[in-house]
Amino acid sequence: MLQSHDYHTPATTSAAMTSTIRSLTTHLVTLARTSRRIAVAVPPEIIEYIENGRNPDVYNREFVEVAQRMNMMLKGKSEAFAMFRDVLAGDIGRVEGMGEAVAGILERVGGGAARMADGV
Repeated sequence: MLQSHDYHTPATTSAAMTSTIRSLTTHLVTLARTSRRIAVAVPPEIIEYIENGRNPDVYNREFVEVAQRMNMMLKGKSEAFAMFRDVLAGDIGRVEGMGEAVAGILERVGGGAARMADGV
């Protein structure tokens, strides 16, 4: 509409509009061909976010927050299992003749041999 507003006579307006539409079509075809060669993987969730009129930055922020929460939860579980392993090794290590075997196993798996020695 802005381009048609700038032209004054019907002959120049028609020719200019035809030229502009051809140029726009050529650029769109070039863009479509070029876009096929660009390897960008956009998750469908982000596309859905944009189609629903939402900001994809919000999606990214929420995704990072969920990933951080999951990492913290898994870290906690991992530490709890390591503590359980060490306590169990300490209890088994108190049984006569099992101390060296348990210490060797803990050394191979990176467990807390110091905790077992303390009897914790």
